[in-house]
Amino acid sequence: MLRVCICCGGGFSSSVLMRKVKSELVEKGYDDKLKIGFCPFKEVHEHYGEYDVVMACPHLSYKLDEYIEKYGNQVPIYVIPAMMYGTMNVKEVYQDALDIYEGYKKHIKIRCIFLEKTII
Repeated sequence: MLRVCICCGGGFSSSVLMRKVKSELVEKGYDDKLKIGFCPFKEVHEHYGEYDVVMACPHLSYKLDEYIEKYGNQVPIYVIPAMMYGTMNVKEVYQDALDIYEGYKKHIKIRCIFLEKTII
């Protein structure tokens, strides 16, 4: 089971998104493949051991370098594309998280940012 943390600055938008995706888990048959959690971005380093992938809301992209320099990234952290963020569904969350996780295992400690579905 892939464990994903969705996070944003204050917690409002990511908690709404997390509830939406969680409601689709059983409905679309992903409840045995994906576990979704939520944490404010400023605290995610305290929960690295609980997640395989951290999905950061688009407005956090400017904070990633500073955050990773301060706390490291024991799990892959990536920014959700703005166009995908508002309409995310469980299938997209799962597939993107799985792709990032697999890439991270092959190239440990890389920083990935999705920009219009392109890995940089």
